[in-house]
Amino acid sequence: LENTFVISSWAPAAQEPDVRGKLPMLVTYNAEDKLKDVNTEWVSTSREAHPCLTIWQLFSTVMLWPILQGARRDQTYFCGSAVLPANGHDLSFMSGLVAAAELGAPFPFPNNRNAWADYQRLRGMMLGIWA
Repeated sequence: LENTFVISSWAPAAQEPDVRGKLPMLVTYNAEDKLKDVNTEWVSTSREAHPCLTIWQLFSTVMLWPILQGARRDQTYFCGSAVLPANGHDLSFMSGLVAAAELGAPFPFPNNRNAWADYQRLRGMMLGIWA
């Protein structure tokens, strides 16, 4: 599976007058060979920047990360797509709410029944609380 996003076509930072129209800003997944002849100012790669849905990723979200949550006397919680069984901005956001709540912050949508249900479901996954 490969994919390339042209970030310079929509990202607010790419619309600044000193940046707009210079070089394209691309984010690519598994398509590096196709872009090797693109005129670039720099290339940055990181497998950790966007997790792949591998067996290890799925295993670690169920077996490893829940054990690490609350480490260091309930002061360390992990959130974001690296600790989740799937990728997505909404899940990453919700995982931040779970981590924040474990540190004492209130859930910001207490009157939204669906949001609360999603939050509780994700909290269970992240903390290893299986109902």
